[in-house]
Amino acid sequence: MTNDALRDMIFLSHADEDNDFTRWLALQLAKEGYGVWCDLTELLGGENWPQEINQALQTRTQKFLFVLSKYSNRKDNPLGELTTAFNVMKRGKIDNFIVPLKIDDLGFDQMDFRLVNIQSIIFNENNWLEGLRQLLRLLERDNARKNNSFNPDAVSLWWRNYKSTSNSVNNNPEELFSNRYPIVSYPKFVYAHHITKNLIIKRFIPYPVIPFKQYLLSFAEAETLRQHFESLEIRNTEKTDINTLMDGSSTLVEDSKIGQHIIVGLFNQALWKGFRVKGLLSYRLSNNKICFYFHNNLLPDGRIIYGGQEGLSSQVKLWGKTLSEKWHWAIRGWFEIIPSWHYNIQCHIVVSDRKGEIRSAPKRVYRRWNNSTWRDRHRASMFHLAEDNDKIIIPVNYDQGICIDKNPLIFTSPFTFIEPSEYILEDEE
Repeated sequence: MTNDALRDMIFLSHADEDNDFTRWLALQLAKEGYGVWCDLTELLGGENWPQEINQALQTRTQKFLFVLSKYSNRKDNPLGELTTAFNVMKRGKIDNFIVPLKIDDLGFDQMDFRLVNIQSIIFNENNWLEGLRQLLRLLERDNARKNNSFNPDAVSLWWRNYKSTSNSVNNNPEELFSNRYPIVSYPKFVYAHHITKNLIIKRFIPYPVIPFKQYLLSFAEAETLRQHFESLEIRNTEKTDINTLMDGSSTLVEDSKIGQHIIVGLFNQALWKGFRVKGLLSYRLSNNKICFYFHNNLLPDGRIIYGGQEGLSSQVKLWGKTLSEKWHWAIRGWFEIIPSWHYNIQCHIVVSDRKGEIRSAPKRVYRRWNNSTWRDRHRASMFHLAEDNDKIIIPVNYDQGICIDKNPLIFTSPFTFIEPSEYILEDEE
């Protein structure tokens, strides 16, 4: 490492798409006392930086950190800075000057050839802290100089100024959309079909059915179920009111806990099967929960068009392209009794590669989406399921369904949060 006393700064080079990571890293390094320059945190520590990048790299930079991603690996600005850094390293004979920080799944065979023989520090997108620890160890090993102007107080001051200009809270009330969708109507009875032998359900049945003791419980009548089973022998059927199951007074159950468990199971199964009936595909998440996602066979161009009605953006996409992948809006839901009967609908993002394999989306796909983007896509997905009706109808019998309001419960906050203006990542073919 050079002994030049002027070299006391760390230069962060990155692509615009990696702003969130770069800003976080710049603040972490500054908090540790390292002088850091990044175009996202100018004047952090009160530092005046030379206007010419070339001059800054030639005279002030002791380490050049290259945020390596699918974006920076192909964009002119970061690659131009990388070229300058290689020239500085070569002319100044500075050891370990360039440090690649790999933050996504860019393949080593796709990396800029100049970086292949340089050891990269891996920042796992789900755990940046481990990468930071490795970087700090490297800086300490190489005796990287610190700068007294950079410290936790300077970071706190910069952050307060940044937050004050990027967002704010005022005292005006604001209506907030929840993810709770009220159940408007539902079947009043459950049919307990006394079956003569145990069933193994191997095929998709569009209506919810739950084996319980010697019964098959469903909202569907016997004749309806027989159409969907290859062989179903029903000895007799008991018709039970939902409320008696809920309060445990039905002869089918011993107490209300079991009765409520049955009702919750039927309502959950009805929703999940309803998603499939409406054309969504399923994907099992890492926590073993199943979500249902929109795809090109369901929406050819990904767009839901509503003409801006009911406060929804006129065009919302529920799947799109980013680099070599497709992202897909996905939902999953479950039945809840309190405060009133409703479905809690959560959203997820999954991606599919060219082979059609599905996995949970990395944060880089959606990290620039603001609250309104998530809200509009959430609402658009429910509007699509309603099929131009006011209600989403989930079939549970040949002539009955669970009706869900396509609009969620709305809460009123006494304050309004003003979001910062964010650039939303557009699709890249």
